[in-house]
Amino acid sequence: MQPINYLKDVPQSDCWIILRNQSTHHEGDERSKNFPGHGYAEHMTHAVVVDAICSTESEFFDELGSRIRLSHNDGTYRGFKIQSYRTRLVVEAAITKVPPADGKVIDGTSKTCDDCASAMWGQCDRHTPRD
Repeated sequence: MQPINYLKDVPQSDCWIILRNQSTHHEGDERSKNFPGHGYAEHMTHAVVVDAICSTESEFFDELGSRIRLSHNDGTYRGFKIQSYRTRLVVEAAITKVPPADGKVIDGTSKTCDDCASAMWGQCDRHTPRD
């Protein structure tokens, strides 16, 4: 079992995690106590935090069972299996011949679209290039 503080602490392989509910009480400042509606009022914040990550299933069940027993099964802890997925970025470059923007004739054919004067000759889906 290992503590988790940053995303880099999560293993790259399959693992089991234990989550817990966390509530924190924040005292209000003196101004909010003496003058309601002013200052920082007393409040609670709630969060779900990763309490532990286990690398084996048996360690996970032992740890989760222990935590649930200590909390008297009050719903504070939940366990999940996490499957790791590897992602990668693939960049493909394609070189296409783009005619000049002025639409001059190259090799005896016009390089602009008949209707939209697109400089992307042959790329216009709605119109046909001139002969």
